[in-house]
Amino acid sequence: MSGPLHRYTYADYVALEMISTGKHEFLDGEIYAMAGGSEEHSALAAVMVHGLGNASAIVPAASTPRTCGSMSNRLALRRTPIAR
Repeated sequence: MSGPLHRYTYADYVALEMISTGKHEFLDGEIYAMAGGSEEHSALAAVMVHGLGNASAIVPAASTPRTCGSMSNRLALRRTPIAR
């Protein structure tokens, strides 16, 4: 198996996302295009977010870090490794 085709930086990924109409994932220096969702998937996601929002109606104080929450699929997240 050959090595990576490119070595993009996180800044490269962010710059692409700022101008792109599609969604991408950044992993180990590579940028991958993500498939678009279907109408059925979008409807199911809306029901799930609504249900999760209702289930977590007790919202912690603003000074309390959230450990769990529901977001829409257009939110971009940056995951950092968990120290073990």
